[in-house]
Amino acid sequence: DSSDFSEGEARHLLKFCICKNPKSRIKIGIDPRFPLLFIQLSLHDAFVNCRSNNPFCAEYFPSPFIETELSSELQTIFLAEKSKTGVTMASSFSFGWYKKKREEQFSGFMSNEPLIVKASYETLFEITDGFSSTKLVGVGSFGSVYKGILNGANVAIKVLDYQREGASKSFMAECEALGNIRHRNLVKLLTACSTTDFQGNNFKALIYEFMPHGNLERWLHSSPESDNGSALNLHQRINIAINVACALEYLHHYCGPKPIIHCDLKPSNVLLDRDMVAHVGDFGLAKFLPELPDLNQNSTIRTRGTVGYAAPEYGLGSEVSTKGDIYSYGILLLEMVTRKKPTDRMFEDALDHHSFARVVLPGIVLLEVLTGKRPIIEDDLDLHSFARNALPDRVMEIVDPILLKDIEEEATVEANNNQRPIQARNGNIMECLISMVRIGVACSMELPQDRMEISKVIRELNLIRDILRGTRTRPMVDLRRGQEEPWVPSFENSYSQE
Repeated sequence: DSSDFSEGEARHLLKFCICKNPKSRIKIGIDPRFPLLFIQLSLHDAFVNCRSNNPFCAEYFPSPFIETELSSELQTIFLAEKSKTGVTMASSFSFGWYKKKREEQFSGFMSNEPLIVKASYETLFEITDGFSSTKLVGVGSFGSVYKGILNGANVAIKVLDYQREGASKSFMAECEALGNIRHRNLVKLLTACSTTDFQGNNFKALIYEFMPHGNLERWLHSSPESDNGSALNLHQRINIAINVACALEYLHHYCGPKPIIHCDLKPSNVLLDRDMVAHVGDFGLAKFLPELPDLNQNSTIRTRGTVGYAAPEYGLGSEVSTKGDIYSYGILLLEMVTRKKPTDRMFEDALDHHSFARVVLPGIVLLEVLTGKRPIIEDDLDLHSFARNALPDRVMEIVDPILLKDIEEEATVEANNNQRPIQARNGNIMECLISMVRIGVACSMELPQDRMEISKVIRELNLIRDILRGTRTRPMVDLRRGQEEPWVPSFENSYSQE
């Protein structure tokens, strides 16, 4: 009876979408690596329309499985059909059996492809040249990351440092979070190693798919000698922002009955693959949202995140929540637009990153702008008129200068090729930048209940991207009022309060 299970439980148990195909035969089996029933549609055309159901399958197909006799405990058939999406899901399971086995199981990782063979300490020692500094690619909160080649594939080996408080707990958190989920915008955990080294000391390591383009932090804040900063254009930043938002939506709503809270979203934890697709990583502080709050967690709430990115309520002892991740995302988005860290020296005088961006939006707070000039209030202007008139210039003042340079160069090329009038293109770009700042501000509101929903973030960013590509001219949504207004480059019309 489908009424016995919530939608979240159904999503968690099924994991991958099963597409409606009347001609296909449904077979039920058990994956030998994990006590979870999968469904496979056999014969031709079995996976038609899978890629249109991203919230369910994230464009990954079900793993191969070994067919087996089903015990009497597994004879209950669960059928759930969502008429709105046209997706039919079927599975056979005993929920109590599944829950018990899931708690006991640790070694199995769900994947859409075979796992790498279990890696020993000797193997990891060899492929990293004895964990040499030449193989070191980064240092995190709980350990160091090395690059190596395992079974012909480039991998990243995160070695836990037992001298750091919370390292062992971080290892378990990442295994629990990433071992049971898959999404195109999450780093792929391949396997783990828990043993002793040559001296008999405890050794734990996590082996991930290697991300050749490093992390977002380096691309945003690289040194002047590096080419990274100038290479990250507006389109790439929007794509990365969408990738990260999709990862959060999956973690919060689609990965199981209990949302996973990342708790430490920041640029250094956003990794880029060879195609510049973003993957959220470092789940060392991740937490499954409990059904009931744990009153004993307040003592460790200080570890939930990084200064500048952690939600303000965490500092007051509040429990972790999906809204905390949304706050971190808002700060990250503002950083991508401005290339200013939330801990930048310019914010030391009680001007936080959220307020810095908010100064360019209509409001009642007057703050000093980047030029160091304080706004002049004329007697005949009210606050609304003052903000509306100052809005275009201030937006461009806070945008990353490297980004503005790239935009100017692209506009010149398009104008020379007679692709689009430079004035119209610049108008669209300015509107898109303003909208990105609005989204960042809406996500990083001080009160959790005031923050933007991640699903709306994805819709808005996709619309911004389509407009920049010239493939869409639908009206933008005014985030201040939740209403649509005509998409026009005129600021008087765009910000009309009528």
